[in-house]
Amino acid sequence: KQDPKKDQPGSTEEAEGEGATSVEHTAPIIVLLPDELASECPQDALEGQILLRLGYHPCGVLPFWTLEQSEAEELAALHKIMGEQDCTDILLLHEAWQPPVQELLSWLGLVRQTIGEQATIVLALIGKPSAATLLTPVNPQDMQVWQKKIALLNDSGIQLIDLVKREVE
Repeated sequence: KQDPKKDQPGSTEEAEGEGATSVEHTAPIIVLLPDELASECPQDALEGQILLRLGYHPCGVLPFWTLEQSEAEELAALHKIMGEQDCTDILLLHEAWQPPVQELLSWLGLVRQTIGEQATIVLALIGKPSAATLLTPVNPQDMQVWQKKIALLNDSGIQLIDLVKREVE
């Protein structure tokens, strides 16, 4: 059964049922990590969550908002790796407890211009890090804030998801 909200901007895609995943394929995806998370993010755990929740296989990881490169250089590197890996979609990891600021929303517009209208941008949100892991579920109130802001972009190619599924209590 198709979920009509699935393709709307700012919508979330939740897996239902025991052991279910959102997608049943292993398409390649380029992962963009904010520079401040790049060194703290466990690559194996991140790749596992992306495969489990989305069915994508990360074929490259790039930091963004670094001090070493300009925005234009980062976008050029993204365009280059997408061509080298023959990959059309990207996943942007972001902490949901940090509200979506205008700088990020503007940057998403630049990313869209760089990768084209047909590409999917998966905005994968994580919650506040715990002592044990960086990859935690998103607070529902934080997700609502993000949904409202991302919907204002009017970009049906942006999928907003909670990367780590919340445990049912």
